[in-house]
Amino acid sequence: MIDKCLRVPYNGKEMTRSGIFHMGRREEGAQAGFSLIELLIALVLVGLLAAIGLPVYSKYVARSRQADAKAQLTQIRQAEEIFKFQNGTYTTTTASLSGWRATVGRYTFSIAAADATTFTASAQGNIDSDATIDVWTMDQDGTLTNTVNDVDN
Repeated sequence: MIDKCLRVPYNGKEMTRSGIFHMGRREEGAQAGFSLIELLIALVLVGLLAAIGLPVYSKYVARSRQADAKAQLTQIRQAEEIFKFQNGTYTTTTASLSGWRATVGRYTFSIAAADATTFTASAQGNIDSDATIDVWTMDQDGTLTNTVNDVDN
């Protein structure tokens, strides 16, 4: 604690015996806080960080939604292979497939075509609430194709 009797004036500043300068001391009862300029600068910095980070985060979320579609198409392919093993042909009848789910997240799934040797399953979904619909297809060989990519549009 600094004793008032030990303060010595020095070039307009108060100096204690230990050599510590005390400038700009607040009067008792004065409140501490930030100035308007400091708050505005902080607000601008937060805005810049949000402007940079939000598009990156949105793209990350959209790609994770695409992973859901790819996983479900892989399950549909496995169910089609099981059906073909048991019946000798692929099917477009979704009720015949084990574990069939018509929707997962924002995607809707369907089997566009099927015969004795081929099938094509598709997934369609609007993953980021814009006008573009993300479309994925998978065939009997497991070839996964993103015919319309909603993430990059």
